[in-house]
Amino acid sequence: MSAQYAYDGSFPGLLCALCAALTARERPLDIVADRELQPMLLAPTIPITTDEEKADRFMGRIDDTMGRHVRRNLVRTFLSDTPGRELLIYDYLSFIREKGPNADGHLTHPAVAPVHAVARKVTVEAHRLTGMARFTRVAGELLVAVMEPRHRVLPLIAPHFTRRFPVDRWVMLDVGRGTGLYWDMKELHEVESGPETTRLLNTPPDSATGDIYEKMWRQYFKDIAIPERKNPRCQKRFMPTRYWKYLTEKR
Repeated sequence: MSAQYAYDGSFPGLLCALCAALTARERPLDIVADRELQPMLLAPTIPITTDEEKADRFMGRIDDTMGRHVRRNLVRTFLSDTPGRELLIYDYLSFIREKGPNADGHLTHPAVAPVHAVARKVTVEAHRLTGMARFTRVAGELLVAVMEPRHRVLPLIAPHFTRRFPVDRWVMLDVGRGTGLYWDMKELHEVESGPETTRLLNTPPDSATGDIYEKMWRQYFKDIAIPERKNPRCQKRFMPTRYWKYLTEKR
């Protein structure tokens, strides 16, 4: 009998759930995070215990037998907020396991196309926010970037900024989800919304540095503009208006 799998909502937890479901060789009725769990009347719910080592081994097998491109699509689909993404990933992995690593190239197949489409949306947003994240210096030394992405792209873009600002302490906040990542000049740490996050959001820029740089950036943005070549439609295509709220040059 098909069952519903419940995991803790983490990526390693999902990998453990996928491993259990694929081993059972029967498509689950659903794979859901504990916070979204709704018991089914006529089907059992199988709780999945997260095992980091087991998750690492499972991901290693995916790399070895399916390819790192499959890992990439898997991770990006998980980071999306697409409803039912866990079953999309299950169908994708099940199909590739059955047909072989080249099956990922069957771009119109119903088990492959949805994952590629979701992964592409996440990749595009991550690329956009790599260029559109705006850091403000507050409290003397801390840089803060606030954003409200559609998908959970912070883990994808954070490595870029660890290389870009390796000797600065900074935090990127996803205000829509109440989460963030903090760089302490050595490693990244996950942070959640709370009093300290609220204080950071309400802290004005450091008047000695941050405010000056923001004014300079706005002036630069204004000076390089060529009025005769303004193209609002093109600008909105490359810089969607949903991101403007946190762009220094648009405030």
